[in-house]
Amino acid sequence: MLKELIPYTFETASPEECGIPSPSVSAFIERLKSEQLGVEGFMLCRHGKVIARALAEPYKVTDKRHVYSISKSYTGTAIGIARDDGLCGVTDRIVDIFPEYVPENPSENLKKMTIHHLLSMNTGHDADTTGALMSGGGNWAKTFMSLEVAHEPGTKFVYNSGASYMLSAIITKLTGMTLLEYLTPRLFNPLGIKGVWWDACPRGINLGGWGLHVSVRDMLKLGVFYLNGGTWGKMRVVSQDWVTLASSAHSDNSITGGSPDWSCGYCYQLWRCQHNCFRGDGAFGQLIIVSPEKDMVLSLISEDNRFQQLCDAYWETILSCAHDKALPEEPAALAEMGRACVAFGQIPKLSTAITAPLALSFKPGKNDASISEVSIHTDAR
Repeated sequence: MLKELIPYTFETASPEECGIPSPSVSAFIERLKSEQLGVEGFMLCRHGKVIARALAEPYKVTDKRHVYSISKSYTGTAIGIARDDGLCGVTDRIVDIFPEYVPENPSENLKKMTIHHLLSMNTGHDADTTGALMSGGGNWAKTFMSLEVAHEPGTKFVYNSGASYMLSAIITKLTGMTLLEYLTPRLFNPLGIKGVWWDACPRGINLGGWGLHVSVRDMLKLGVFYLNGGTWGKMRVVSQDWVTLASSAHSDNSITGGSPDWSCGYCYQLWRCQHNCFRGDGAFGQLIIVSPEKDMVLSLISEDNRFQQLCDAYWETILSCAHDKALPEEPAALAEMGRACVAFGQIPKLSTAITAPLALSFKPGKNDASISEVSIHTDAR
């Protein structure tokens, strides 16, 4: 645990130095562009060194953004740290952690639900509980405990952001701190991650399953941290045992009929995927792909939900071309890759100026936020 942040900057190297041909990175960029996948940036790290990065204007590697369900992977890490500290175990029952919220006649399924089931998205609910939590009043944990648990925990995979919220609530219940407060000295400071913020429920509990704002570089750090077995430099942050548990499949998600990388099993707030890899992901194409056999991590930000195409582009252009040893330097190919990275980030200039102010407005239908009208106004330039 560190009270002060330790700044960290990744070393860099050419792709060839780390066994990746520069043309494979160029092909990855071309694939993203040709398929119009909406990627806004990526960083690629092998053997602990950044070998390629590309960011669209005006983004920077340090810019914080909402990473949606990438939040879950940080939340799962917090549970691992708490477990290592002896605060909880994965077999701890939820009714024992929150006895004050147990219904008068709790079902047998609710009584069987443990932290393991929250982590592995196997709580026994029929559907994601998030909507019910948000509409059930200010006490989301109490609402969660009141919901019907239709199936025995451990028998039905349902992707459930409400379960991730409960993991955050558990950290707050056990420590008296928000999830962000708990992780800052234990994870963020050691990894050199600063300026993070996390949205919260009406009671001030961080959302856990979403709402975290970090950068593409912060995402890369989490991936490298898991690749290194829970260490950062010479510091052990979470046990190797936890990393193994967290990155192993605990729930069978093949019955969902998803695409190949959504049918390989769900871990602890992480996903298994093809090629013996695992990942964190968030809506609209936020990805952290960890490839242990290749000692490589990709972090990627986008605004595109075509996850399988994003993964396939990586598998087929970069991962498949990874060599075990360094390759001869190819100056021309490296220069071409550099140009591709620069061109990736350039925004086409408008052929004509906006000569008149723009005003748009629309009235949404009934909504939970009670928004009656949205207006956009711009000045002429």
